Amino acid sequence: MASHRWAPLLREWLKKSAAVFRRPTNVLGFLQGIPGCVPWSIIGVFMNDYLAVDKGLGVEHATTIMMFFGFGGMFGTITGGILGQKLYNAQPWYMTAYMGAAAIAGIFPWLYLVEADDYGTSAEAMGEKIAVMFFAGWLATMTGVNVRTVIVNVNAPYERGTAFAWFNLTDDLGKGFGPVMSSALVAHVGRTLAFKLGFGFWAPCGALCLLCGLTMPRDVGAVRREMQELAEGRSPRRDEAGAGGGDAERTSLLGKGVSSDKLV
Repeated sequence: MASHRWAPLLREWLKKSAAVFRRPTNVLGFLQGIPGCVPWSIIGVFMNDYLAVDKGLGVEHATTIMMFFGFGGMFGTITGGILGQKLYNAQPWYMTAYMGAAAIAGIFPWLYLVEADDYGTSAEAMGEKIAVMFFAGWLATMTGVNVRTVIVNVNAPYERGTAFAWFNLTDDLGKGFGPVMSSALVAHVGRTLAFKLGFGFWAPCGALCLLCGLTMPRDVGAVRREMQELAEGRSPRRDEAGAGGGDAERTSLLGKGVSSDKLV
């Protein structure tokens, strides 16, 4: 009996998952998080100790510098979301180009911080590194805050839960892959070279974001057309749902008199 109760839910989940993966933008958005998590694992696991020991700052000054990475990330989350929305309103691919460029550009502040050998505890030396770290934090958060907007806009409202389940799954996969990859690099080539290689993983992440710009306009258009068809009661899904209440229920979920443009 239990299997009979779960069978319709499983079929519905498989159908929605198939629809999600038919949109190339979803696949690119899911994949970008896997390499993109490698640099984050270096920052979270290794960098404070690297600055304290290898760069000779000590725990207190290293923690102070890393704190400004967090401040930059907070600033980037706010400004990145605002700018991303403005770019999306102009042209959807502007936002994905911005995401990809920010991800790739985010490599270079970290290469400087790894390569620099003029660390010190004076106000001038600390101020320079703090400024670079703040800028690094600002760039690092641009992709994460906007990729969720991409996922929202290329999926119909009744499929977004499934889309975000897959997004979170691949993001968690990247969070597990990142520390393993960075630890393996450290063991084989040492911390300095490992960190340079690890931060380079933002390059494929950015490239995948740039590729989203090629597929996103078509996927957004397809979702809007589907929403318009549902609003007009002529959905191509009607044959699948039957002539009963399935389509009526979906149409009512669109709201009374709500334009499909406002749903995505």
